[in-house]
Amino acid sequence: MFVQVASYRLGSGSTAELARRIEQGNLPVIRAIPGFVAYHAFETADAVVASVLLFESASGVEEAEKRLAGWIEDVVEQFDVEPLAVLEGAVIASST
Repeated sequence: MFVQVASYRLGSGSTAELARRIEQGNLPVIRAIPGFVAYHAFETADAVVASVLLFESASGVEEAEKRLAGWIEDVVEQFDVEPLAVLEGAVIASST
């Protein structure tokens, strides 16, 4: 499995509105990509939001980035998003 963890700070807008847009715009797209395993987004302190994207392989994450490029660009602009960190790698241990 392959995981991507991204964090960013919202400059404007609410996390509730961002969550609505993720549910309506982001999730239907990534769920349709072969190898999709899971997606989670969460809020930390000080308007920092992080997401965890899990696919069976790195190619799923790459495909998600391609398909969501326009959606991400719109969200960055509308929420004045400041990217903080993106980490990617092969999963070395897992439990559900």
